[in-house]
Amino acid sequence: MKPFKAILKIPVYRSLFVLSVGKTPTHGLEQLRPVFDSDAENFEGLTIMKGRSVAVILGADSLSYDTIAHEIFHAVHFVLDNIGEEFHGDHQEPYAYLCGWVTGWTMQQLKSRGAK
Repeated sequence: MKPFKAILKIPVYRSLFVLSVGKTPTHGLEQLRPVFDSDAENFEGLTIMKGRSVAVILGADSLSYDTIAHEIFHAVHFVLDNIGEEFHGDHQEPYAYLCGWVTGWTMQQLKSRGAK
């Protein structure tokens, strides 16, 4: 799979979700600099929030359902926390729906580019 960047608008929350997949996770981060930056090292995935935008960074060489789900959860939490939504035992539906929507979109992006 070739490296790529894709953007998903989340209009109801006035946010952007940026997916960056590099050959390695570090390469995925390089594709987004200087807009998104981090000092993180040795990561399989990374999520960075900047304003109302959130970037999930992955590496084609280490893609796994675990890492994708983990980073999307962080991204969804950032987006909803940014608008004042609180995650707790009695209030999970906004998180669950947005996780599902973003995960579906992410998997479509990956599959359309040859991920297995």
